[in-house]
Amino acid sequence: MEPLPTRIDQPPGRRKATAIAPVSHLLVDEAEGEQGQEGAEDDHHRIVDPAAGARNARERGLDRVVRATLDQCRIAPGSLPAAGLFDVLEHIEDSTGFLRRLHALAAPAGRLVLTVPAYSSLWSDADERAGHYRRYTRRSLVRELADAGWRVERTTYLFAFLPPVIGLLRTLPYRLGLTGRDTAGRPDRDHAESVASGALRALLATEAACIRRRWTIPFGGSLLALARR
Repeated sequence: MEPLPTRIDQPPGRRKATAIAPVSHLLVDEAEGEQGQEGAEDDHHRIVDPAAGARNARERGLDRVVRATLDQCRIAPGSLPAAGLFDVLEHIEDSTGFLRRLHALAAPAGRLVLTVPAYSSLWSDADERAGHYRRYTRRSLVRELADAGWRVERTTYLFAFLPPVIGLLRTLPYRLGLTGRDTAGRPDRDHAESVASGALRALLATEAACIRRRWTIPFGGSLLALARR
């Protein structure tokens, strides 16, 4: 396997179009700066990760991978029309500072889409093992985005069925000191297994339909926000 690049270069006349960060990854899509520019057909997403996730992505067959932090990517200020952070912000200690740096890279009226885990009251050892610094409410997330310069256009909770499940199976045992090895530290696996059932797939489809209609889900295990520079 060839060595992973450690930066993203911006050739003249081109701009970064989209940044998406699933978990610890930053996915960057390049778009041509001028119509008909040579090489535009090669513009695709790039995955950026400062740690082992970059190599894992390459091993899964993704060929445009950069092992770097956001600051190391050399993305030009004011050049990102859109950015996405999906279950990323809670892993960053100085999350407001990170949002400010991303705001500086965003183009005028550039957009940000992000998801975070909801409700500090649902905190458990699963959050600690996952490396979370916090969980959010709608109010705390809107305040943090505003402090970083973003204008929040929409927020909604997701996975309305999860709070009682998390509370019963994770938070309550955690607070009672009853957490065992068999369940601790498996948030991703547990979540994937729950979503796999037909009934929960139907619930997720209903939530997706609500979001498409721009309805607001009043509570849930995660929180979605749309913001603009």
